[in-house]
Amino acid sequence: MVCVKEAVFLFLMMVVFGFFSTTVIGSTVYNVGDSAGWTGGHVDYHMWASSRTFQYNQQLHNVIRVSLSDFHSCNAFHPIVSYSTGNDTITINGPGHYYYICGFQGHCLAG
Repeated sequence: MVCVKEAVFLFLMMVVFGFFSTTVIGSTVYNVGDSAGWTGGHVDYHMWASSRTFQYNQQLHNVIRVSLSDFHSCNAFHPIVSYSTGNDTITINGPGHYYYICGFQGHCLAG
C-alpha cells in the first residue's frame, strides 16, 4: 500500500523545489506518477517518489503557497500557508492545482 502522505509530500516538494536552486535558472513541474497521473490505481508512488530528491536551504529560501493570481504576479504578501524549515511536510487534501513560490525578495521574479 502506498503511503499517501509520503507521496503527497514528495510530489509537492518536487513541484516547489523545481523552482528553487542557489542559482535560479528555471522551474520544473512533475506530474505524480508520470503519464499514469495521480490515479490511486496501478502506480507505485513510493517507488516513483524514491528516485527524486528535493531540498532547500532555509536561510536562502522558503516555500509559500499562494493563489493562482499571486503565483503569476509573484506576490508573496498574501500567503495561504508558509513553510520555512527546509524539512516541511505538505499534505494535499484533494485534487486540483496548488501554487508555490519562494517568498524571499526577488526570487520568484528571477524565475
